[in-house]
Amino acid sequence: MHLGNVISSNIFDSVNYGISKFNASFNYFMSSFGICQSSVKNKLFVQYCTSFYGSQIWPIYNTDTINKISVKWRIALRRIWNLQYNTHCDLLPLIASQAPIDIQLKCRFLKFYRSAINSENTLIKYLSNRMTCAYKSTM
Repeated sequence: MHLGNVISSNIFDSVNYGISKFNASFNYFMSSFGICQSSVKNKLFVQYCTSFYGSQIWPIYNTDTINKISVKWRIALRRIWNLQYNTHCDLLPLIASQAPIDIQLKCRFLKFYRSAINSENTLIKYLSNRMTCAYKSTM
């Protein structure tokens, strides 16, 4: 573990760890704030449960990864807003006034990538440029 990132030879371990942390933080969140109004819970949910430390290096190009995270995020939103389980997925971000989780994660990756490419540290900048052109790179 380093700064919220699980150091492992398998990047999917980091994703699974992040999802389990999200589940744990959401369940704790609901036990603490479950009696609040849905709009208040929604605002607090963003602050307390959606940090997703280390998500910048998750393989968001993998549809299984995005689907796993999206399902858990949508379940959480349905519980926050007391919606039925069959509420359409496309309505949830609109109800919650949030961007869909896959867009949020892609924006985090782009911010990370931009900071690496524009880093004042020459080694980071060199490696980022090198990985951009490398085959099988997530950058």
